[in-house]
Amino acid sequence: MTRHRASAAQNERLRKYRPDIQGLRAVAIMMVVSMHCGILDIHGGVDVSFVLSGFLIGSQLLAEIDKTGKVSLSKFWARRFRRLAPGTAITVIATAVLSWIFVSPFRFREYMSDGLAASLSVINWRLAENGTDYFANDGSQSPYQHFWSLGIEEQFYVVAPLVLVALVWLSRTLFRNRVLLALFLVAVVAGSFYVGYTTTTTNQPLAYFSTHTRIWELAFGVLLALNAPLLSRMNTALATVLTWLGLATTLVTAMLITEHTPLPGYAVAGPLLGAALIIAGGCAAPRLGAEKVLDNPVFNFIGNISYGWYLWHWPILILWPSIIEREFTFSDRLRVAVVSFLLAIAMHYVVEKRFRDNVKLTLSPWRGIFTGGALTSSAVACSALALYVVPLNLPLATSGSSAAALGFAGTDSVRAAVAQRTGPEISESALLKAPDDRGDHGCIDDLLVTGYTQRDECVIGDKDASRTMVLL
Repeated sequence: MTRHRASAAQNERLRKYRPDIQGLRAVAIMMVVSMHCGILDIHGGVDVSFVLSGFLIGSQLLAEIDKTGKVSLSKFWARRFRRLAPGTAITVIATAVLSWIFVSPFRFREYMSDGLAASLSVINWRLAENGTDYFANDGSQSPYQHFWSLGIEEQFYVVAPLVLVALVWLSRTLFRNRVLLALFLVAVVAGSFYVGYTTTTTNQPLAYFSTHTRIWELAFGVLLALNAPLLSRMNTALATVLTWLGLATTLVTAMLITEHTPLPGYAVAGPLLGAALIIAGGCAAPRLGAEKVLDNPVFNFIGNISYGWYLWHWPILILWPSIIEREFTFSDRLRVAVVSFLLAIAMHYVVEKRFRDNVKLTLSPWRGIFTGGALTSSAVACSALALYVVPLNLPLATSGSSAAALGFAGTDSVRAAVAQRTGPEISESALLKAPDDRGDHGCIDDLLVTGYTQRDECVIGDKDASRTMVLL
């Protein structure tokens, strides 16, 4: 009878719905939006989201394995598609349209390459390959850049159920428990963290964006899920202390990180470990824990629309200066946060809930997968068309004539463009050749975030010409 009561108490503590996690999801998205919009210098929101995703997906998969001995891949991937694909497709397509209308046509094709990579959930690797500086404030950011974290999560969703099923079966076969799975997760956490920490000093973009340097954050969440039954038996007084300590750790370490902190390095471990303490302590369901603060209607609502807010805030932030065509002020940053919040609300109720609660898609996993695949294909097709087919939105000289012949050449056209705040017209032939004109010309040997090496003379054209142009 004592064992039965203990088991019942444990089951009561291991709740299916965790309001503290919903509140923590709200905290994470507010951290991300505040940091990106320059409202509050606080970092680590994505890292908190990673450990949350790892815990939730790990809990779901392990519970299904306990119940059935396997994982229904069709149901799992259908749920992921219903949750992610609609919002992603709408954001990718809408951003492409806004970019065509408002963004410099010289950058439009580059953006569409990013949109194509975002649709295929591989943009994190594209950003790593291009050596992107995530914290650059020079207008070089892509409106699709924030999809890097979603790409890592979606890659995790493809692999995680396969790995967990295989390791649980092997661990039970060899040890009659899950010790092998636990050892594997510990190895992934330790190895990935070490690689990320060491790579930060040698290739920061690769360390920041790549899957193998970030997967430890998701694996840490899965490790928490694996030990949730043990954590649920924790003394409630200790659990209470852990949750409050975790909340304080998350916020304090997040504010100690600045744009000059080498990331990911070791710094991201602070907010992540704080979130992990909240999750671990919450497994014991302490009555006086941090859930007292995290469980409220406002945070619950923000948690519900967090995915849409994450999708919308970044492209609006990047495109806003081009839309308003004036100096970007702090009040504009607040407007971006509000506008993207309203768009997230609309998308949650008009789009996300309809796909998530659709009975036909729920009862037929393959229908859900095909629907998600169709939405993803639509985003891919839109990006590909914009990249290769859609004409650029630029005033063009008439066909067969040159810009010079029409008078769009020399310093006068530049002065007029500056005075009118518009771009001078340019011939289509010159525009199409522009990407081929780009080259290092001995100027930059290797471009890194921390510095670069200049070699040769870095000179283009006739050295004996009467005029010299210096490009900085």
